[in-house]
Amino acid sequence: MIIARKNTWAGLATILLVWMPDAAYAQHRFPIDAGVVNTLDHGATPDDDTDDTAAIQTAIKYAIETSNRYASPKIVYLPAGTYRISGPIEGRVAKDGWAGGWRAGMILFGDGPGKTTLKLDNYAPGYDNPEKPKWVVATGSESDTRDPVKAAPGGGNRAFHHHLEGFTIDVGEGNPGAVALDYVASNRGSVIDVTLRAKPGSGYCGLSLERWWPGPCLIRNLTVEGFAFGVRAHHYQYGVTIQNLTLRRQREAGIHNTHNMLAIEGLRSENAVPVITGASGHGLIVLLDGQLTGGDRRQPAIRGKNRLYLRDVRVEGYGLMFQDESVGRESRARNVPFYASNARSIAAPSRPLGLPVAEPPGFEVPPVDEWVSVSDYGAVPDDEQDDAAAIQAAIDSGAAVVYLPNGGYKLGSTIELRGSVRWIVGMQASLSYIAKDDAFKPMVRYTGGEGEATKLQFLRINGPVEHAGAGTWTIAHSIVRGYKNVEQGTGDLFLEDVIIRPIHINHPQNVWGRQVNSEFGSEPFIENHGGHLWILNLKTEANRETALVRQTSGQTEILGGLFYNTTHTHALRGPALINEGGILAASFVTNGKGYQRFVGRSYGDDRGAISGKQVGSRAASLLVTKVRDRSPRQIDTPPEPEDLAH
Repeated sequence: MIIARKNTWAGLATILLVWMPDAAYAQHRFPIDAGVVNTLDHGATPDDDTDDTAAIQTAIKYAIETSNRYASPKIVYLPAGTYRISGPIEGRVAKDGWAGGWRAGMILFGDGPGKTTLKLDNYAPGYDNPEKPKWVVATGSESDTRDPVKAAPGGGNRAFHHHLEGFTIDVGEGNPGAVALDYVASNRGSVIDVTLRAKPGSGYCGLSLERWWPGPCLIRNLTVEGFAFGVRAHHYQYGVTIQNLTLRRQREAGIHNTHNMLAIEGLRSENAVPVITGASGHGLIVLLDGQLTGGDRRQPAIRGKNRLYLRDVRVEGYGLMFQDESVGRESRARNVPFYASNARSIAAPSRPLGLPVAEPPGFEVPPVDEWVSVSDYGAVPDDEQDDAAAIQAAIDSGAAVVYLPNGGYKLGSTIELRGSVRWIVGMQASLSYIAKDDAFKPMVRYTGGEGEATKLQFLRINGPVEHAGAGTWTIAHSIVRGYKNVEQGTGDLFLEDVIIRPIHINHPQNVWGRQVNSEFGSEPFIENHGGHLWILNLKTEANRETALVRQTSGQTEILGGLFYNTTHTHALRGPALINEGGILAASFVTNGKGYQRFVGRSYGDDRGAISGKQVGSRAASLLVTKVRDRSPRQIDTPPEPEDLAH
């Protein structure tokens, strides 16, 4: 299935290849040696009247306690069928003790929404009061506190590696206090291809992001049907990326946000109630490509105090497109090509940069019996021996899919992605150097040729990687300790739900990132020397005076993110963003101490920088700066939009 989508600002068409459901979920029928925990082996019996709550919880506890939940947490698999649930399914190993029993590394996979279903009993005990909402499925954080009362809610910033994919949560009828999924994740975590469903009058919230520190994380291909609220977010850190969200038949609002930063790409709403409501001026909503239909002419589609960045948003039925209480503006337009609550610029128009938006290429996944395991070529996890030759042999075998069974692997030489391989599936495995002296070497190098594409997924790579080919490379749901492209590395790069620092675009290439987390260090986290860099939600943490992004030439567009100062004692002087050449545009929020300066020509030089006072809030919906580019590359400036909504 091919979908063409036109980018309004760049006037370019992007071709997206979408996996059909059967092909996409072939990956979920895991190989027998993958190290996956099957819920059927722990007593779950779908499609009968048996209560599967305890069995699924047992499988989760077993997976957490028998794996390294930071380096290589195990996947829990729910094969196709309907599982009867009477109470919460949680990422915890106990109801008390350290952190209230909550643990990192809850990873649940089903066979696809509508195929694997967790079904809450109708009129289930404890789910009858919307004033005291109760979750059906929840992830949690490993809190520092030993107080069981404080730890029990599971909020915090150590909710690492939570990944939920490929199932439906149905809260049934007669449960008006039910929250289908209460989700927290830290630095990397995803909810992918999930449907949340409630019968009319049932369900309080589909996806709750209201506990402390609900992110950063990536929510993709989420459908919420019913409930009083589709999505609720509250805490101001650390930001949430949402791609392809469908909302239907909510009773109070599609999305309600208090302080958080929500970066949304692709929103489809069929509702009579407001689609987005915002309760705080510290919150930021970035919305690209919205179709908001079915509205009530007595109210706006979007209203509240959150700062807004809107692009390509269309409404039907609502009396107003938005009521922006943060700056006292409203619009009756049916179509808004672009709107920003508080735009500031240096030597450039206050409008979006408009880089073309693209999706990583997909392919038809072959049956599992055609996948190749690195174990077949002699790699043994967790034995401290050099597995590089065995992993390379599996890659060079001619198979399209190569997987690493769960565990830790040691490398004494660089692994090269080349030849026929199109998908490296890590099964949450990790790669580490066998000797500290090897730490300067690239751990993985991609050399795919023009027209080729390879995806690397579910790996913790404890070393840098290198792009050295003309092919397209996707790195998803992984941790990587540094990226650079060499002169031959001209191919496209896609980053999805990754922890990565530093990123060095040393030569011209296109880079698209969705949910990128970079932290700490004295050098710039990201350097762009002639590339086209587009990021939806960049979350950073800095504990010293350093630049987050430095650009010497090219184009950089950051749409949503949190720039987090971890010193907690003083504001960082900045500038946080340095533009020495080309065009740089950014929308973001900062935490309490924040930065004094945002966009400047060099670090420590305030001349021409935009100050925090000029922005006027923790939320900056758009900052744009343009500096003469001394590189030979031509920078295309998008035309002035014909219809601005103010």
